[in-house]
Amino acid sequence: MTGPEDCWRKQERLLLHHGKFHNLRIESYMKTQDSFKIICFRVWIKSVKLEWCLNYIEKALDLLEDGLKAFPDCAKLWMMKGQILEQEGKLEEARDVYTTGTKKCPDSIPLWILLANIEERRGHLTRARSALDKARLRNPQNDRLWLETVRIEVRAERAAEKLGQKLDIAGPLLAKGVVEHFFMNV
Repeated sequence: MTGPEDCWRKQERLLLHHGKFHNLRIESYMKTQDSFKIICFRVWIKSVKLEWCLNYIEKALDLLEDGLKAFPDCAKLWMMKGQILEQEGKLEEARDVYTTGTKKCPDSIPLWILLANIEERRGHLTRARSALDKARLRNPQNDRLWLETVRIEVRAERAAEKLGQKLDIAGPLLAKGVVEHFFMNV
């Protein structure tokens, strides 16, 4: 790591050590640059995280908008934006962000899992299953996707049991995932 990012990180450590959070803003760094494109995505992530932790949500979302224009293929920025929106109770907007993020970053497993989880929380179990099915098609033989698929089905089975219904989806899916993951790699 050299150049502008290294300088910014050294300045960041110094300001954090002295507790001067208000001076630790990406704008101060950007003023010294010709273009914000020079800043790598890691600096954007740290800046958003700082604003988020200081509870400057609107500022964090503004930084995310700019960061996603500069780095549309950075899955972490998509995840952070969705998580902030979820925290603010804007589940529909968060779902839209995760959906767009999975289109821009189809290899990001955590992004697919976040999309499936928000669909499940919104009560759309079929959409959650569909999201994980799409993810497994684009990322075959991924054990984390199979694990999340089984977890969603286990939670659905438990919810059905409380209503006096019987579902048996998780077991067969687990078996299918084991077969695909372990025996197809031979």
